[in-house]
Amino acid sequence: MSISFDGFTIILLFGVAQGLFLASLLLGRHGNKKANRILAALMVSYSIFIFNAILFNNQMLFRHPQLVIALDGLPFLFGPLHFLYAKYLIASNKKFSAKEWLHFIPFIIYKAYNIPAYLVSERELIAYIKGWEITGRPFFLDFSGWVVSLQGLTYMVLTIILIKKYNIRLKEVYSSIDKINLNWLRNITYMTFFIWIVVFVENVLILAGREFLGGKLDIISLLTAIFIYIMGYLGLSKSEIFSQVRVPERKFSPSRDDLQPVTAESSRQGIQPDDGETEDDPAQASPKYEKSGLTLKRAKTYLNQLLDLMEQEKPFQNSELTLQDLSDKLSITTHNLSQVINTQLRQNFFDFVNQYRVEEVKKALGSPDKQHLKILSIALDAGFNSKTSFNTIFKKFTNHTPTEYRRRILEKGGVPSGKY
Repeated sequence: MSISFDGFTIILLFGVAQGLFLASLLLGRHGNKKANRILAALMVSYSIFIFNAILFNNQMLFRHPQLVIALDGLPFLFGPLHFLYAKYLIASNKKFSAKEWLHFIPFIIYKAYNIPAYLVSERELIAYIKGWEITGRPFFLDFSGWVVSLQGLTYMVLTIILIKKYNIRLKEVYSSIDKINLNWLRNITYMTFFIWIVVFVENVLILAGREFLGGKLDIISLLTAIFIYIMGYLGLSKSEIFSQVRVPERKFSPSRDDLQPVTAESSRQGIQPDDGETEDDPAQASPKYEKSGLTLKRAKTYLNQLLDLMEQEKPFQNSELTLQDLSDKLSITTHNLSQVINTQLRQNFFDFVNQYRVEEVKKALGSPDKQHLKILSIALDAGFNSKTSFNTIFKKFTNHTPTEYRRRILEKGGVPSGKY
């Protein structure tokens, strides 16, 4: 076997090596073993795919065709493994069920189609492949190219939806989600989605009798190698992929995340029964609370207890505050507390708590006694745990950045400005 070690091949070989290295690290990690093993399998698949591309680019198809064919078809694994990794990262206690193997049926069909290639001599196989120049490529190969590209795009969309639902669900039980959201995986999925778009475009060009970039560069293999390099950077430099942060299990169904926030004062005024509703009617605003048994009268009582607690004890100043923490303080079940926040305030837990934090920051920014403090220091005291999340949440509730808000206060009061 002879491989030309030009610059492009060396880049691909480093991608192969790094992919296998990441896989070995993942297999050696504790914690969520199912998710780690799936991601390791994905890294190995990417590495073998790139190595096979190197063989193909070096004309090995006409020297050792059975070897190249044996390593072919791995893109059928990329989408399912990516999706299953996200799924089992979120549901770490979920068992790998038999139905999950259905995701790999296209891969099995593709490999089964290639079985006859192993039943003939290499000379006969090479002659058959060279015959494609006259007869054209078999329909199955062109068809499989479309199937794998559409499959990859579909699985990326499913993964993005899964992550979005998970991040919404987090806001039902956590007041700070920076360390436990899956934004990094969402970004990786978007990047992979882009690669699948390139694969799709390549198939369109093949159908039109043309080649991507004139056939001068194996762009798919290069993008795959770049993807592995980025995974290595995130995993080894930022330690996000291999971190042992526990991904919370699902406890509550997601509520609407786009409702306008309600102030504590308006909340007290807004819990009167609607027309035709008595205080003994169920306090429900969606089918998920049909069987909760919580009446409107009791919901009003719980809400007043909750608002009193938030105003008097200021538990929101704890940056790690959870729904469970508040339910323990109030001696209310987490389900009923979530229902009260969702139905009476029309908010999720995340917005409810962070609204109080924003109001606390606003008071401090307008206080002459605290103008010497940096804005970030004020934010941390109010319960925020990072500058990035603070800026995002503050602007969501005020339509201004913290600096802009303080400037407006200064223009009205003429007190000296603090800085980050």
